Amino acid sequence: MGVCIDMKKAWRLELMRQLPHAKVVVDRFHGIQDANRRVEEARKVEKEVTRRPIPRWPLLKNQEELTPRQAQELRWIYENHANVRHFHAVKEELRAVYEAKDRQEAAALLDRIIFNTQDASDVAMVQWGRTLKEWREAILAFHDLRITNAFTEGTPTKIKLLKRLSYGFRNAETYIRKMLLGLLPWFLLELTPHLLA
Repeated sequence: MGVCIDMKKAWRLELMRQLPHAKVVVDRFHGIQDANRRVEEARKVEKEVTRRPIPRWPLLKNQEELTPRQAQELRWIYENHANVRHFHAVKEELRAVYEAKDRQEAAALLDRIIFNTQDASDVAMVQWGRTLKEWREAILAFHDLRITNAFTEGTPTKIKLLKRLSYGFRNAETYIRKMLLGLLPWFLLELTPHLLA
């Protein structure tokens, strides 16, 4: 049995207490979310120190999804802001950990990240390395169980979107039906088209 959580120590300790036999998994969403937060903090610090604007989106988006302009901005950041480049490179390496073909490959990549962050000149980078070391097994557990809580995380966002789209509904029952319809897997609708009536 596995449980997906974000990288909060209190959650993990409570899980170990309540479900001692469960395997804790830091899924891709939470691992990369934490990485993006750290990259953004590095960008803000560098921006304050240099008093130069540093584009945000080229650092947060996946490299393969960058527009030509954003790719050019990323190259400029890499050439002019070494510390931000280092944080972004670690984030991309962490993405590679989650995309690895198996646990063995992921472990080799993650161990290399942890090793390279130990002697970094930036204290925040050293702390990030320690965090990754502390959560190493939970990150690698993603490759054992391949579970994610993406659906659970996305449900409130979807409900909020449907609520905005449903502006003007006065009947609570209609509103509830719309929420349930919006959350049904599409294959169920294909099997039971009468639900749309």
